[in-house]
Amino acid sequence: MIRRFCMVAVACLLAGCAQQDAEESLTRTEELRESLDLNVQRFMLQAEAAWRQGNYLHALALTDSVEKYVPELADTYFLRGRIYTDLNQLEIANAAYATALAADEQYRGAHMNIGINYFRRGQLRDAIDAFRREEAVMPNTHLYLEMGRTYAKLGMADSAQWSYEQSIMIDSTNTTAYMWLGQLHEEMGDFETAIALSKRAAKIRPESVDYRYVIGTQLLRMGEVEEAVAQLRMVVEERQWHHGAQYNLGQALMRLGEEDEAEIHLALAEEAQQIQQDINEAHEAVNRDPSDVQNWLHLSEVHRKAGMYDRALDAYKRAIAIIPNDLRMHVNLASLMLESGDTDGAIAQYRMIVDRDPSLTDAWLNLGVAYGNAERYDEARQAWEMTIRLDPDNRTARNNLNTLARMASEG
Repeated sequence: MIRRFCMVAVACLLAGCAQQDAEESLTRTEELRESLDLNVQRFMLQAEAAWRQGNYLHALALTDSVEKYVPELADTYFLRGRIYTDLNQLEIANAAYATALAADEQYRGAHMNIGINYFRRGQLRDAIDAFRREEAVMPNTHLYLEMGRTYAKLGMADSAQWSYEQSIMIDSTNTTAYMWLGQLHEEMGDFETAIALSKRAAKIRPESVDYRYVIGTQLLRMGEVEEAVAQLRMVVEERQWHHGAQYNLGQALMRLGEEDEAEIHLALAEEAQQIQQDINEAHEAVNRDPSDVQNWLHLSEVHRKAGMYDRALDAYKRAIAIIPNDLRMHVNLASLMLESGDTDGAIAQYRMIVDRDPSLTDAWLNLGVAYGNAERYDEARQAWEMTIRLDPDNRTARNNLNTLARMASEG
């Protein structure tokens, strides 16, 4: 029997790490890596781990430690670029990548990441120039994918097509390249080629909802309405607030004469459009001022309301990076993790909080909920008993303990 308990509402990092042929000489960075002190290696590994966990300020502090030991190590500045990119501080990120290139002009990935940040800022010509510089260092499937997207945005369809085809030539499993090339053909009016490419991508990644949406939309535009409905139904089952899927499904059902059901999906499309507008406005606020913690918290909340928990968590972690010592925010992050279904992650987060401040009642209460959801009932009981020691009048903890007692008596 499922029981529910009550709670308080609230790839390899380094671009140059590919194995080299024996006959090739090492780059300056690769030579330095081979001679790094063990302490420096540990700092770099800890910095990467902190970055991946969203502990951005700690990661930056660790890169400072590495720089003191080995100021000429390009890896340090490359990681800083990635951290500042995640924090949406793109100018600082590109300056860090430029420092990596000053230390090692052949550093792989730095020019490409500079180009991606230029793309995000709308500096498309500068992005192409950066991608071309990366091409001289190390052509790769992701580079040509980004190059194709940029050319497409510039309206240079032939160059975009060539870039996507280069990406696929290097990696025939690059599903994004198939999809973007298919969308390019769709924009040119070649629907048969477009849908063939989209289906190729979906065959490689049949679990992708995004690919089903693209295929459903293309089928609708081709007049294959019943097939389109089948694809789009699967999309809205998983993503209720997908505006395009709801709207196109409503339109397809109208064509089939299913007017009552069509109206339901068109109404949902209107709600989804408002949600998407809220998300867009939140993104714009973050872009205007990425140092304002409230902007990140709002971005997290609008994604949470839309059921986009991965993005909600990402935005919340970036808010915490601005004020990392606010344990109340860590409690809310753990609660968001628990709401998203990441029970193990929530438990680890709550444990970290109560270890740092054992007086936080809400953390103990919600830790008990997380243990209860994981069916670790003895640990749940201990957490709720601790809650009551801190707050003898806490009715939620007492109710949860009573629930455990009934469960035990029922066997």
